[in-house]
Amino acid sequence: MTRVLYIILYTAVLGFVAGFLPGSASSQTPHPMVQVEQFSLNTKTTQYQLESAAADIIKKNHPWLRVTVIPGQTLMEGIGISEKYPPEKRRNVSFITSNLDLNAMSLGMPPYTRKFSNLRMLNFWWLNQWSLATYDPNIKSPQDLKGKTIAVRPKGGTWDYFYTFLFKDCWGIQDSVKLAPMSPGNFSNSMLTGQAAASHWGAREVHQGKFALSPMEDETRLKRKLYFISLTKEDFARGVKNSGGNPLSFGWMDVPAGAYGNGDPIQGPVGMISYSPGQGTWDIGDPEVGYAYVKTVNENRDKFAEYSPAWKNAIGGPKMNPFPTLPAEYINAGALRYYKEQGWVK
Repeated sequence: MTRVLYIILYTAVLGFVAGFLPGSASSQTPHPMVQVEQFSLNTKTTQYQLESAAADIIKKNHPWLRVTVIPGQTLMEGIGISEKYPPEKRRNVSFITSNLDLNAMSLGMPPYTRKFSNLRMLNFWWLNQWSLATYDPNIKSPQDLKGKTIAVRPKGGTWDYFYTFLFKDCWGIQDSVKLAPMSPGNFSNSMLTGQAAASHWGAREVHQGKFALSPMEDETRLKRKLYFISLTKEDFARGVKNSGGNPLSFGWMDVPAGAYGNGDPIQGPVGMISYSPGQGTWDIGDPEVGYAYVKTVNENRDKFAEYSPAWKNAIGGPKMNPFPTLPAEYINAGALRYYKEQGWVK
């Protein structure tokens, strides 16, 4: 009888203790819902559309992470707003950035008036190309732009450095052109009405030779035959030398003829500047949230094609790989953990 009693008591104690062990059914409680504020660009941009698609993918495939995408105009808009948040709220914020912006802000380069040592990269969406486009077939070289007005993005962020690099360092025509800052949505109309002779052009390579355009860029190229002003490799090298060694790590790439569809670009290959835009967090960004974000979106990247025909031919959808040359200390701790698991970062 005594032996039976001991067995009963022993079993009861084991059961009681087990109930408090990590991973036991009775100790597991649902993870609290986490809401992330994600500051983006205007609703016509690919960046905004990608981030909105990612937010919906996360909602459908993750139990506790939710993302609200907030449209805006510039990178500094989101950083400026969230910088004033209390630390606990700042842990769950992301904002648009790029390898260029991250480098410029870390160095305190113009237009930034101070150094930002507390920003981290969460992910990069694609390899971006940047150049100039025009409806005027007589504009074939940078020298043809002299005396003309060029529609460019609003001042702020690394755009100012972009334009200095291209017009001054690469082409040497900065003093001979007039830059007209405006919303990207007005680029095509500014050229159609004669307000501008050429405009900023941006497109992206979402996966190994597969290119995607935003509705805004599609609208620009479908209104009239579009021509591109190519940046030669020699001019790019001159720009790197004149700028003091390319501190922001601009890249250069050839875009093949017809890469954008409908025969665009007509001429090719077209030399363009390249860089990688994506999302950043503050250094106190919650690592668990960063890990959940990049893991969930990357594991469901094939679903991006359901949100936009532009991503249909992007094998696997936009990837979340980190920029190859970005130091590990510049990456969100949670995202870095996932990238290391995938073997993308050592």
